[in-house]
Amino acid sequence: MHWYVDQVLRLGTTDQGARRRFLELQGMLREASAILKPDMLFRVLLDLARTRLLCRPARESVAPYESAPASAVGPLDRIEKTDW
Repeated sequence: MHWYVDQVLRLGTTDQGARRRFLELQGMLREASAILKPDMLFRVLLDLARTRLLCRPARESVAPYESAPASAVGPLDRIEKTDW
């Protein structure tokens, strides 16, 4: 459920109808099931398909968070800053 609400909030940044419905829900002007109605579900799924399937970024050969192998680290890189 949290994932779906996150998607509704993300959609609300570009879709005025989704934003209005969520704010009405947050202000208790509508019932909680208002964001689960078929028209809203369709909007969320359509936005998800647009962003995930059509705008998929090209994969890199190496993930940016992978560290370099130990042999690639120079001797000065192994010194901790507390040693200075």
